[in-house]
Amino acid sequence: TGASPSPSSSSSSASSSTIPTTTTASSITSTATSPSSSSSSTTADTAGISSSSSSSSSSSTTTTGSSSPPPAIAPQIINATFASNFASITVVFSIATNQPTSSAAGFYFQSTSVSLLGNGVTCVWRDAWTLIVILGSGATILPGQQLILQNSAIGNVQNTAFASGTFEVTGRVLVPSVVLQGPPSVNFWSTWSLDASSVLGTAGRPITYIWTVTGMILFYFISFHFIFHFRMFILPIFLSN
Repeated sequence: TGASPSPSSSSSSASSSTIPTTTTASSITSTATSPSSSSSSTTADTAGISSSSSSSSSSSTTTTGSSSPPPAIAPQIINATFASNFASITVVFSIATNQPTSSAAGFYFQSTSVSLLGNGVTCVWRDAWTLIVILGSGATILPGQQLILQNSAIGNVQNTAFASGTFEVTGRVLVPSVVLQGPPSVNFWSTWSLDASSVLGTAGRPITYIWTVTGMILFYFISFHFIFHFRMFILPIFLSN
């Protein structure tokens, strides 16, 4: 009896030998389930990325859909000035224009304005902002007069809005220099003439002459003899120009 193993001892030994096996299996099982957890985490992360991407795309789409195109801006005239020799007018716009290729003044200005610009007037673009009006022969436009634009000729680069309206042309005041030719002195009852056709500084514009006499008022007494009750009357006649 002493040599044979006791059932409890054998059972204890058997029990003792199965514990590591169970522990190892448990450890393996635990290790095997870890990738599943990682996979779950990866799936969650992927879901998060997908959700974030979808949210970002949705937000971007919403922003784009709510924006509106900028309002169309028409060119405005900043200034229009005569050249120093009054041979041309420079018109400057506030923004770049569509630069029409036409050189005809009637394309840019209304007929009442074209009549002031002379025969053979032409228009050229210096750049997208600047129009040069080269005046023709017989131009009558002067500083302070106005020009009227055509309504749909000069537009912005996109041709979505056009300049229009009336603007004033500015420049120095023309002061003609008159050379008066005639005799230095005259006698009573003599015939004489004055010539003022030699005028400088008019820039080819038409001239209006106004003649005046300055100085003492001259009284010319012409005697008229009237025989009426044997009396003589002397009537003064005032001569003025």
